Amino acid sequence: MRAIRNLIAFLAALTVSATAAAQPTDASVERLMKASRTDRMIDVMFDQMRESMRQGLLASTGGRPGAASFSDEQKRVLEDMTTQMFELMRSELSWERLKPEMIALHREVLTQDEVDALVAFYESPLGSTVLDKMPLIVQRAAAISQQWMKPLLPQLQRIGEEAVKKLAATR
Repeated sequence: MRAIRNLIAFLAALTVSATAAAQPTDASVERLMKASRTDRMIDVMFDQMRESMRQGLLASTGGRPGAASFSDEQKRVLEDMTTQMFELMRSELSWERLKPEMIALHREVLTQDEVDALVAFYESPLGSTVLDKMPLIVQRAAAISQQWMKPLLPQLQRIGEEAVKKLAATR
């Protein structure tokens, strides 16, 4: 009799555990993505990527010691290249193209309870405030990272140049 009670208790616990770890539905993940403004975060990411590419181009063409010297015509060619590369990435990595894979990813990684809790958070006043401030936090973090990278750029460039020389020597 005691064994039966233990078996029933074990099965009940297993059922509760399985229910708590239920896979979220597509609709709930889409609600999470809407609540967390995922589509806007993608736009912010692309804006920051575009600015980073522009800054990199300026750094590579702008008169700092060791920088390559480019004519105005060459600078325009490089700007056009950067614009084309960005537009290609923007079209190929659009939210509409990424969304199905992001839904699948969230469904694989999160449980329904986790999705529900995140939706409740992002739909709350605090969650909305966090979302409003997150672009500024990300922007400032990127600026800090760029500052950290500046002293490394000459070394990174030297490593790249050495690699190119080694590659050329192996032909």
